[in-house]
Amino acid sequence: MKKRLVASMVVVLALSALNGVAALITGVTATASSTYSSRVAANIVNYSGLSVPVDAFTNAGVSHGATSTTMWLSTGDGFGGVDPSPSVTFDLGMVHTVSNMHVWNYNEGGSANTRGVQGLTVLSSELGSPTESQGAQTLAQAAGAPYEGELVAFAEPFRARYIKFAITSNHGDASTFYGLSEVQFDGVPVDPATLPSLITGVTATASSTYSTRVAANIVNYSGLSIPVDSFSNAGVTHVYSNASSTMWLSTGDNGFGGIDPSPSVAFDLGDLYYVFEMHVWNYDEFGQLDRGVKDLDLWSSESGTPNVSQGAYTFGVASNAPGAPSYLGELFTFVAPLRARYISFAITSHHGNADSFYGLSEVQFSGRLVPPEGTLISIR
Repeated sequence: MKKRLVASMVVVLALSALNGVAALITGVTATASSTYSSRVAANIVNYSGLSVPVDAFTNAGVSHGATSTTMWLSTGDGFGGVDPSPSVTFDLGMVHTVSNMHVWNYNEGGSANTRGVQGLTVLSSELGSPTESQGAQTLAQAAGAPYEGELVAFAEPFRARYIKFAITSNHGDASTFYGLSEVQFDGVPVDPATLPSLITGVTATASSTYSTRVAANIVNYSGLSIPVDSFSNAGVTHVYSNASSTMWLSTGDNGFGGIDPSPSVAFDLGDLYYVFEMHVWNYDEFGQLDRGVKDLDLWSSESGTPNVSQGAYTFGVASNAPGAPSYLGELFTFVAPLRARYISFAITSHHGNADSFYGLSEVQFSGRLVPPEGTLISIR
């Protein structure tokens, strides 16, 4: 079955390449880890400084000038401080299959072109923060005068909405600035029907329950700051308060039902899915954050009791200001999509609670349905 699935994926990707024509991806936005003065990240995706209007992806005949205010520049030594982890993140607006990028490096005149990015790692994701490596790249130094940039072809096309440049070096600038002039991507939009989304209708059961803090609370959106109808790691918080009835809590020591010897939570997704990510808000009760789950082993299955190990995970303690709904939770991207209907958390530790409680506030999964047998679909 696995060999047939892999073969089907190859066929579908090949057909997609034949049917889709790669083109300039427009409407891209960019944010940076730091910015010096007015040299903001938006400058590298707004075509400012280019010699001719751009409406198609090309490496021929389009040059970038040397006016620094049309470029992005990080902070530097004595100019806001050296950026310890310089980066630029691009939002393509929707998921594309990305083939190439066209980069005009930092092109300010004189010796300032040494501020241009030299080494970087390209990271990508379809949802959430970019974590999947697309390899390291080395960019050529700009001319410091109008020049046509360079075309960078990726080893193979990849699906992404978010792309991050994790920058590792410049071209020798003494003040440790990092800069770029313009970046464009070439790709094909992905059919939205093939994209992962929030898996709804999930049910949850737990090995033990204290009072009304039942496992159903962690899949019913209770306690979240806004209604949730899509999988997102941006802007959705869990309320930090005494409203512990919006969370799950195991039994505990010292008269609270007894320590659960094998604490666990089991999820039924309702159908068979390719599961891409999970979003976890840890136990968020006022003054009781140490009850949150710390370490667990994740298990999955297509049917019956989860028995396929998907590795160990560590959840951070919920971080919040008293009385403020500011906890965004954590996003976990699986190395490869899980094929599962049933997922289990076999919990092995908490964050130091004296009564040995274990708790969670909310858990969500993103994925897409596994198609009926014989249907061809790309899962990446």
